[in-house]
Amino acid sequence: MAQQNQGTRNPPVAPVSSPIFLPFSTPQPQPFESSAERYANCYFEGDHVVLSLGPKPSLFRVQRAILAKYSATFQDMFTLPPPVDKAAEGSSDDNPIRLPDDPEHFAGVLRVYYGAILMPHPPILTVEYITGVLRVASKYDFALAVEWAWSNIRASWSWMVKPWLDALGTPSQCFLKEAIMLINMCHELHDHAYLGPAFYLLCVDEKWYGEKLVYGGLRPDDMLLLLKGSRSLYRLWAEKCQASPAQPSPAAAPAPPAPALPAPPRLFGQPPPFTIPAPTLFRPPPAPSAAIWDTFIRETSTMVTVCTAMGLSCPLSK
Repeated sequence: MAQQNQGTRNPPVAPVSSPIFLPFSTPQPQPFESSAERYANCYFEGDHVVLSLGPKPSLFRVQRAILAKYSATFQDMFTLPPPVDKAAEGSSDDNPIRLPDDPEHFAGVLRVYYGAILMPHPPILTVEYITGVLRVASKYDFALAVEWAWSNIRASWSWMVKPWLDALGTPSQCFLKEAIMLINMCHELHDHAYLGPAFYLLCVDEKWYGEKLVYGGLRPDDMLLLLKGSRSLYRLWAEKCQASPAQPSPAAAPAPPAPALPAPPRLFGQPPPFTIPAPTLFRPPPAPSAAIWDTFIRETSTMVTVCTAMGLSCPLSK
């Protein structure tokens, strides 16, 4: 029996040693491939380029992507391989890309692309500023800035727009100088769309005509063209005055005669007094009033005749 119990005894169990800890590892995330796309025109690269503008250097640090995207000239420039033995121009303030242009006018080009919040334009847009921006934009092929400049010129220097019509009556020195700036710029850029309005404004000027301070910037051949236009204008004016004599204006009407005083007693044999006719009976007809002249220079037929004499196109004739 003892032997039987001994045969069914369970095998000895090994003593439990220290617990076994399995190593715990944080699962590594799998590489995530984003499905997001770069939004057109709003994903900017961080690469910048340094420019030095003007004879007295003014440094600009501009996004390379802006220059390369909107200027065909800079796009071609940036495609050139960089030099091997030295740093590329534009990489630092000590090694900028040097440009001879006016800093304010180049900044005006950049303002078109950076927007009014980051780089606002001056509160008053003068013709000098706009034409300067146009020259720089045309030079470096900034197409959007070119259109911005022309649209501002169009708003003040097109035929029959209000600012231009208001200046015809008594053009100021400032407006006359702006007309000459516009004429010179049109010649420079070979775009003659606004030569007609600019020359016509000079033709109607009666106050400053010939003053070197105002007309000194006009080229000799443009002075001859202006002379043709002025002669045509005043010849047409003389014909108008002869065809329809001006009527006296109410302000020039003679005052009513004063009541006659009683004549003194005349002695016997004294001849009657000699009556002198009133001076108004011998007065020549008054010259046409300023209002008639203002109406005359604003007539479409006048503008077409004067521009035709100068050989300039005038869309009003269509």
